[in-house]
This record gives sequence, structure tokens and C-alpha cells, in this order.
Amino acid sequence: MHTFLKFFVLLFSLFLFISCKDGTSKALENKALLAETNIVSSSKKFNLNDFLGLWQSENGEDAIRIEKNDADFLLIWKSKADNYEPHYINCSVKENQLVGDYYGHKGNLKVEFQNNNLLFTISPFAEFAPIVNQKFTLINTTNNYIKPNEVELYSFRTFEGKKLSVCKDTLDKYLIYRYGTEEKVELEFPKDKSKSWDLFRYNYYLRGGGIQNEGMDENILSFTIGKYEYKIYDNYYSRGELYETGIVVFDVENYVEKTFKGEIDSKKGSLVSLRKYDILQENEGKKRTHLTADNLGTYLLLTENIGDLSIGMTKSNVLKFLGEPDKKIDDGRNEHLGEHFYYFQYTKLNLSITFNDHDFQNEGKNFKVCNIDIYGNSKLKTKNSITIGSKVEEVKKAYKWEMGIGNTTYEKHDWDDQNLKFIHLGDIDGLKFIFKKDKVFKIQLGTFQWN
Repeated sequence: MHTFLKFFVLLFSLFLFISCKDGTSKALENKALLAETNIVSSSKKFNLNDFLGLWQSENGEDAIRIEKNDADFLLIWKSKADNYEPHYINCSVKENQLVGDYYGHKGNLKVEFQNNNLLFTISPFAEFAPIVNQKFTLINTTNNYIKPNEVELYSFRTFEGKKLSVCKDTLDKYLIYRYGTEEKVELEFPKDKSKSWDLFRYNYYLRGGGIQNEGMDENILSFTIGKYEYKIYDNYYSRGELYETGIVVFDVENYVEKTFKGEIDSKKGSLVSLRKYDILQENEGKKRTHLTADNLGTYLLLTENIGDLSIGMTKSNVLKFLGEPDKKIDDGRNEHLGEHFYYFQYTKLNLSITFNDHDFQNEGKNFKVCNIDIYGNSKLKTKNSITIGSKVEEVKKAYKWEMGIGNTTYEKHDWDDQNLKFIHLGDIDGLKFIFKKDKVFKIQLGTFQWN
């Protein structure tokens, strides 16, 4: 009996030991799981804004600036190997990466955010050696040229590598000019913003009639700092489809003038947009002449955009932004109009682009955008954020000022499908919204085509 009792006690003790060990094991396992969960939950959540800013490679020879645009992201890449020539690539977001088309390839440029660094890849890279996971470190996160309460009216880069920007407060409290490098604003005017509109002078000359009438649109925004007068110009000439931009600095004491020309492909916006601000005075001190229904179309061609596309962009620049189209059509020269037409169609984007070329001597080498059409389920937006599916009330609100100038109404498409209506801003040229059941069905920017 005594032996049996000792055996029972030993067996019970063994049972308790195993139970405790198993419980301890479970507790340790749960603790490990909890720790792992805490590690995951405490890790930095991925944020698309992490991509934004100026980045520099480890060897200091390459730089990347990433900016947010209307649709996705704009990547500007400069490399010592390419003499720091800027390359502009539109990127979209795919699986927490920025992906873009570069150098004739689809989706070959990829940027990944990892451990607070960027990993930059171009593969394949045409005949060059691919770049794979090149590491970049953040240098500057802020955009010194556009403050959070501002919108940019006009900007471009000079051939000397400087950036110029004209911005305004969203509530029209001030107008401001900034100039310098990508990393640093070297000149800002005015310092005191309280009376800034009075310190700028704007004038323009507009002559319609196309090539036959030597049509042109010249715009100058000027201001004075000490003995220097600054004149920013933004011009268009119908003969040769010529665009010009830059800034002229004039030393009024020594009569010395220097011009800094701007790169047309870097131009964003237009000085034409200043015509709508009555508060801005002309050089002669008089209020500007109002836009009329006759020149509203020209105004819209120069100031509007659909996504990152605008009238006058070169064919090569469109290819740089969007890559190769799904369909190309060379329509040849239209002898009646004296223009050579070319068409791009991007099926997935529900986008059609028409180019024309007026250059008889170098025909086919100077194609520029003259028409932009979006339809279907396109996600591209106008400058005032109107897109396919927007309601008629939203369009009227976004373009109230333009509709007032043109005495525009919401009308039926009399000579076409009776189920369609439209808002037609401009005359032959301009911006047109086509509606079905009071929602935007199609948007056209350029010379109107009734199809």
C-alpha cells in the first residue's frame, strides 16, 4: 500500500511538471507571436508621399526629383553620365512601386521605397547596361516653389538649368515670382505680399486669323527690383506653330539687357491665364481688356490641359510621357487646310491625340498636338478637374467664368444624336463637353470635330 502511494504521488508530480512545461511553452509561443505582431504593427506604413522630394545617389552623381501631378507622379532624372540632361517620366503606382515607360520600353522604369531609401531600376535599357536597384537618399522633401496655399500659374526651366515659377494664393491674396535651382529658390518677389498685385504689370497682344493673318498671341508679365526690370514672356505665332518663353532682365541704369530662354517642353501653364484677373494692371496702368466670345477659344487652347497633355506639345514629348500608342495613323497632308495630320490612339487610356504639321520644308518633323479627345472610362481630368462621368452641374460650376464670357448654354446636339447635349466653350477652337443623361460622355480640347 505504501509503495502504491509513493508511485501515485510520483505519477501526479510528473503530470504537473508536464502540464507546467506545456503551459510555459504555450506562453512563450504566444509571447513570440505577440512580439512578432508588435513588430509588424510598429513598422512604417507605406505611404505614396514617401516618394516625393529630391533624392541623390550614393556616389552623388545622379539625382531624382519626384513630384505629384494631376493623375500620378512625375519623375525627373538627371545623371552625370548624360551631362545632367533632365529626363521627364510619368509614372503610375503598381504594387507599391512607381512604374514608367522609358526609352521605348513599357514598364521598364521602376522605383521602390525601402528602408527610407529609393531603389531605382531601368531594365531593359535599350543598348545600355541596365540599372538595377540603384540606391538614392532623400535630400529635400519640400517643394520650395509652390506653397501649400498656392497654385502655380506658369513655370518653365531655362537652358541654363534654372527654374522659374509664377504662383498665386488660392484666395487671390497675392501673386509671387520665384527663380533658382531645383533645390533652392534664389530670388523671390515680392518679399511683402500684402500689395503684390500692384507690383506686377501684365499686357498682351492677340491677333487671330491663323497663318493667313500672321496670327499671334504675345504675353508679358513684368516687375522691377531696384535698377533691374524683369519681363517674363510667353508667346505663340501661328506661322510655323512657334512657341517662345523666357525672361528678359534689363539694367535700366547701364542699358544692358540679357535674355534667358526657356525650354518649351518644360513649360507648364500659360501667362494667358492672367487675363481673368482684373486686379492685375497693365504696364500703362489701365485695367486689362476683358476676354470676349471671339478670343475665348484661343485662350482655352493656351491655358487648358487634359491630364499632363496640352495643345502644342511635340510628338516626341507625348511619346516621352505616355510611351508608344496602341494605334498610329498617318493621314498625310490635307491640301485644303495645308496641314499634315497624324493620330495616336491609347486604348487603355481611352485617349485620342491629333497632331498637325504646318512646316512645308521639313514636313513630318514638327508634329504638335492640335486635338485631345477622352471618352469611355478615361480617368484623365481637365485643368478644373472635370472628367468622364462628371455631372452637368459640376461642369457649369467649374467653368462658370468661361461660360459667362461665351454666353454658353447647355444645348442639344441638333445635327447628331438627339440623346446627346453639349457645352461648347469657344468658337472653332476651344473646349467641348458632350453629355449623355446629364453626365460627361466625351471631352474635346482643340479644333472641334463633330463626331
